[in-house]
Amino acid sequence: MKDFLLEICVDSYESARRATLAGADRLELCANLLLGGTSPSPVLVRQVLSRLDVRVNVLLRPRFGDFCFTEEE
Repeated sequence: MKDFLLEICVDSYESARRATLAGADRLELCANLLLGGTSPSPVLVRQVLSRLDVRVNVLLRPRFGDFCFTEEE
């Protein structure tokens, strides 16, 4: 029995597939990880959810930078 939950941050189908094969318990699905992460495309979300058997959290972040958002964002 594991004492932890392994969540891996991924930004492509291939990285999601590899993380799952390596034992990830959950994925944080993002885009633009090199910029700190933004929301992934709906196409990527559907692809990962339909093809992989792993729990997925989808990052909802409209832009890179800090985490201080305006009401419009």
